[in-house]
Amino acid sequence: GRLHPPAEEQPLRDALFSSGPIKLLSGQAGVPMLDAVATRAPEGNAYALFVVNRSLTDAVHAKLELAGLPKGLSASLSLLSGPSYDARNDASRPERVALVTTPFTGEGTFEHVFPPHSLTILRWQP
Repeated sequence: GRLHPPAEEQPLRDALFSSGPIKLLSGQAGVPMLDAVATRAPEGNAYALFVVNRSLTDAVHAKLELAGLPKGLSASLSLLSGPSYDARNDASRPERVALVTTPFTGEGTFEHVFPPHSLTILRWQP
């Protein structure tokens, strides 16, 4: 499959961001907002797409084109995110940063919004 921005938005290869220094991190320039990797089970019956939105402030709208997936697979979407890029769980807020999984209908070509500072996992399985 492919990951594309909607036609009216700039190409993902040009979707870059820059930031000033943040705590112990030096400033960054020309960083691609999205980083994605796809996997397939050795049996060829389960697939996953992992997408990180590196931007600390901006959601990224993208069009996904899925080609070659078998028909009839169940799809789920898992989102790992928090209220800010440096959020963490502690005793008073153990679910502040949590993985939330929901079913979704992701076949063929569809659009998705990747929230800032997040990991999105799209899975298809029998």
